[in-house]
Amino acid sequence: MTDRVFQNILDDAIKNCSPGDVFTFEFELLTDSVLVKINDTGKGITEDELPYIFTRYYKGSKTKEENSTGLGLAIVKKFLYLHKSTIRGYSKINQDTRFEFQLPLYG
Repeated sequence: MTDRVFQNILDDAIKNCSPGDVFTFEFELLTDSVLVKINDTGKGITEDELPYIFTRYYKGSKTKEENSTGLGLAIVKKFLYLHKSTIRGYSKINQDTRFEFQLPLYG
């Protein structure tokens, strides 16, 4: 399930980035979880749209993929909910977009 979280975020970033944009992944070990930060230097998400990006069927105005279902980030949110986690998105137009979430440590 967590592999789908990474896949959907990366797929969405690729759809909204251009050649030369950079993706970074940062992992921070906490007491009982791992904090994950995924960042890209793509075109960003407008401040008006940011609250809606995890809503089912929502397609941002900058989405260039006509066949996008608007489900990718909604699925991410649901999978993280099942892991008792949440996801936060931050963005600045034409600078970057960052997603942060925690994954529990099992074992």
